[in-house]
Amino acid sequence: MPLRQAGLGLALLLYAISLALPGLHLRDYPPVEGYRILLTGWYGLMVLQVAWLANPLFAAAVIAAFRHRPRLAFGLAAAAFGIGLLSFTATNWIAHHAYIERLGAGFYVWMAAFLVLAATSLISRRTTPSGKDPTPPA
Repeated sequence: MPLRQAGLGLALLLYAISLALPGLHLRDYPPVEGYRILLTGWYGLMVLQVAWLANPLFAAAVIAAFRHRPRLAFGLAAAAFGIGLLSFTATNWIAHHAYIERLGAGFYVWMAAFLVLAATSLISRRTTPSGKDPTPPA
């Protein structure tokens, strides 16, 4: 299996795993799983908590990787990682108006998905001078 496909598969697997794990630990509430954050995290945009925007950037990076556009995939995955880091600045979970005590394991797996995709895209970019993957899609 080519590195690009393996890396893309690993990134998608990590993202899927992050949805099942607790992403936030709140005061006086149970932990919030990643899938709930994905579904309701966009509410944070109303109070300028923009870390949720890493999700559509990751989706765009995955599409770029599938289309053999490693430079674009790298840029989008790196941007997703950078925006995801803004999660450290969030203090309240808007869906419950609850204080965030700490980020959960799901957050770190979520961020790892971005790093894996960025690294895979960077390596794929270096496979040929044009940045195109030398192996055509099957």
